Amino acid sequence: MNFKHFLSLPLISLGAIIGTNLRYFIFSYFKSINLIKRFRILLINILASFCLGIFYPYFNVDSSQDKKSFLSFFLIGFIGSLSTYSSFIDDIFKLIYKKNYKSLIFFIFLSLFMGLSFFYIGYNINLT
Repeated sequence: MNFKHFLSLPLISLGAIIGTNLRYFIFSYFKSINLIKRFRILLINILASFCLGIFYPYFNVDSSQDKKSFLSFFLIGFIGSLSTYSSFIDDIFKLIYKKNYKSLIFFIFLSLFMGLSFFYIGYNINLT
């Protein structure tokens, strides 16, 4: 790892702070309208997948250092903190523990299908 990689750490950290706070506000908002936790997590992950799909094509090896820094901030920091992979796994574990296999299969399928679908939609939006 060279010194240039360390220059991205403050940007990634800033993106993580913003992404985590946005996740908290979205999670709280959907809680206030009585949406169950599992579906709040699903909606946040769908949003993160969509945003990742939009900006993923711009993160390539030929990018300028400024572009790479912004995309590190956005893709790694912001989107990485906005998405809720650990909560997703926690819900899967709870459904297994409760032996609620029908909901487990539905939740996993819906999460993966919607996440991949919204990534694909975002990826195919032409921003240029």
